[in-house]
Amino acid sequence: MTSPTPGSTFGSSTVTFNWTAGSASAYWLYLGSSLGTYDIYNSGSITVRLKTVSSIPTDGRTIYVRLWSRVGTSWKFIDYTYTASSS
Repeated sequence: MTSPTPGSTFGSSTVTFNWTAGSASAYWLYLGSSLGTYDIYNSGSITVRLKTVSSIPTDGRTIYVRLWSRVGTSWKFIDYTYTASSS
């Protein structure tokens, strides 16, 4: 994940995520209140490397982001952790 910086605090309820391609042909982005969940956002399968997510909670909670990447026929993921804005 190139932005926002992993471990950072979101500035608002709308955040644009950007990541590098590597050799992946598709992606799937989850945002959840606990690891591996997608109660906040679920992108579905996408081919773009930039996604804007709105309606993220602004209560200071930990936000767990999972980025799935499809390489060949296999899906792999990396987890990132952020802190929600507290407004």
